[in-house]
Amino acid sequence: RCLGRQRENPPRQLITSLYDTLDVLLEILMNNTEDDDGDNRIFEALVNVITIAMDKNKVEAFQPVLDSYIQQNFHATLVYNKLIHVMKYFVEHSMDPKCQKTLMRSMKCLQYIFKFIIRSRQLFVDLYGRGREEFEKSLHQLLEAMANMMIHTTDNTLTIQAHCLKYITATISDTITNFDPLAMSFILVQMLDNLDPKRIPKQKLTTLNEIIHSELFKIRECRQILLPSFVEHIKNLVAANEEVADMSLINLRKQKEANIRKLLGDQAIQDFAQANADDKNKMEELELCVKILGDILDVLFSADVGPTYEDINLLTTEMLQNILSIVTKTDRGEKDILRKFVSVLVSLMRQMSERHFSSFLNQFKEQDELMAFLVELLMAIQDLIENPVFPSDWAEMVLLQNSVMVKVLRHSSYVISEKMREPFKETIWSNFFHCAIKFVTQPSLQLETFTQSKRNKILNRYKDMRKETALEIKKLWFSLGQYKIRFIATTGGPTMIGPFLEMTMLPDYDLRKATIPIFFDMMQCEFYSCKERSTQFPPEMGGPRDGKIKGKFDEFEREILEKLDHLVEGGRGDEHYREVFHKIVGALCEDHTTMREPGLRLVSTVTKLMDRLLQYRAIMNTPDYSPETRMSCTVNLLDFYSSINRKELYLRYVYKLVDLHLSCDNYTEAGYTLLQHANLLKWEPEMIPRALCSPLYQHINRHRQLKMELYHMIIGYFDKGKVSGNVRKFFSRWMLPNMHFGLNFLKMSSLRSSHTANFYYSIAN
Repeated sequence: RCLGRQRENPPRQLITSLYDTLDVLLEILMNNTEDDDGDNRIFEALVNVITIAMDKNKVEAFQPVLDSYIQQNFHATLVYNKLIHVMKYFVEHSMDPKCQKTLMRSMKCLQYIFKFIIRSRQLFVDLYGRGREEFEKSLHQLLEAMANMMIHTTDNTLTIQAHCLKYITATISDTITNFDPLAMSFILVQMLDNLDPKRIPKQKLTTLNEIIHSELFKIRECRQILLPSFVEHIKNLVAANEEVADMSLINLRKQKEANIRKLLGDQAIQDFAQANADDKNKMEELELCVKILGDILDVLFSADVGPTYEDINLLTTEMLQNILSIVTKTDRGEKDILRKFVSVLVSLMRQMSERHFSSFLNQFKEQDELMAFLVELLMAIQDLIENPVFPSDWAEMVLLQNSVMVKVLRHSSYVISEKMREPFKETIWSNFFHCAIKFVTQPSLQLETFTQSKRNKILNRYKDMRKETALEIKKLWFSLGQYKIRFIATTGGPTMIGPFLEMTMLPDYDLRKATIPIFFDMMQCEFYSCKERSTQFPPEMGGPRDGKIKGKFDEFEREILEKLDHLVEGGRGDEHYREVFHKIVGALCEDHTTMREPGLRLVSTVTKLMDRLLQYRAIMNTPDYSPETRMSCTVNLLDFYSSINRKELYLRYVYKLVDLHLSCDNYTEAGYTLLQHANLLKWEPEMIPRALCSPLYQHINRHRQLKMELYHMIIGYFDKGKVSGNVRKFFSRWMLPNMHFGLNFLKMSSLRSSHTANFYYSIAN
């Protein structure tokens, strides 16, 4: 009857006499010897008082008062036995509707029930110092009962299970002061594992995260129990939910929805709404997963958690591929989730040692599996460089990401060199070179663009990451051996000459000095390559002994001149680069008996070309220069390319000169300039080589067709120039002698307009 009146008291009145109320209840519970029913009713009253004290909606912050009572006024040394016994009774009867209300309320105040248990036990130990084994056994039975309660799959236990997971973590710090932390870890794992995977996944993840931030997770031995289970749960949830961020699946779903809407109209809206709600839940779970992974790595990176090798090894083995897969597949529109997964990837790889990396890669038994992973890794790095997920003003994060990339590239380079050479896997070597060079040339690493103070700060913390990576590239290049030629003289595919040239042009003397010798090595490789090689197979290295060496490096020369033109015009290179290239490659050629003459000739050509290209760039980028000066500079380059017979580059500047004339309304000069290209073409309907293609008519691949199109343009320019003599002269000199090729001027007049049509019509008649 007294307990009933206690429940009827107003909350504020009850709280004002909190100490006395708790003293009485705990004293009665400790001394009650009648029956379990009496203990249960006393326990219910105690739960009621604690609930009121914790309810912020009813009273103002009485939890500190409750904490103060437990630490300073509580003295029931034997009540822990009763509390454990009664709590265990309610947990074991969680399927009984009569017990569920009390059990649910007790779960909400689980933290304080355990505080009473642990404080009572501590007081007993202080007085008597015995009974540890019995206490741990009884508490273990209670916790095990709570873990077994998670097995239930009925609806009426769902909320109880959720509350248990929600509040059990608040008991950890008190419990492990008088209970074996390892045993507590096993119980927590059992709780999570017993729960059906589809029940309350968000609460499960929240509980996981709170355990990670508890003192328990800082203990190495406990982590060895907890982490494998946590990783397994996260891995399963990530696998189940990653589709909501998959770019290809998102696009496929959108297309499917659009098609269904066309067929069903408004009938499909409700189904789509449910599907979108499911996707939202999956995205929330995925975000919780990535948050937990990030928090785990943050805890492991801290200084007070002991050795972490095994932990990182587990995360690497179980999660690295999954995380990488999500990073590569995630829709770039999902910036927030993508950023989080990239941060986790960076954090994990930051903490991976060389042993971790080697151990992880050794799990791939087949070379093709290993190569597939490395390709995915390198493509992910390259994509993060080309399409950054972090804003440029997140300088620290970008630098950290780059420092991790350097480490990954270094490890990858070693593995590629050791395991991808025999049999040779060209794809992975090419991917590495492209990725590493893209890394070296990215804007965020160009120290010259920063202030001196920022540059010094970066150098002190990370050094110059460009140099380290460039040396790794050079090391890998020279380890290629006989396969180098595949990246110089290809069977139609892109070479590595352009990317290497871009890397060597970075404005750092040490980097240039270290990497420019690669070009001399390329020259040697092509010079000593097989003279006759099939276009159906990769190029091979020859040798002086078989007498079948190529004896020249024309493909290297063509490629380096073409790429030099584009790179210098795009802002790369300077006078210093010209001098260093001439000095280093020139000296190497000078000392080479066989290649001395052609080598020095190429060095001279490159040097002269750079002089002209730098002059051209300076004039074109300065608005003060007159059109005549710009034209003169363009003609200078045009004549140079003509003198060394580089038709593709010669024509590039022919069209630039045409544009300059047109900008000044010099239509007649534009026509005569364009005639330079037409004169290189034949009247026969042969295929056009790449060097003679027109940027204006890229779809035309026959000599006669392109020649006629250019003539039409030329006549049109002459018409606009309003100089009729030029038109007649052009006709008599260039078109009339070629009438035997079957030119139908009447038909051509019907396809043209204005003065050009009249001109063709007069010829036809």
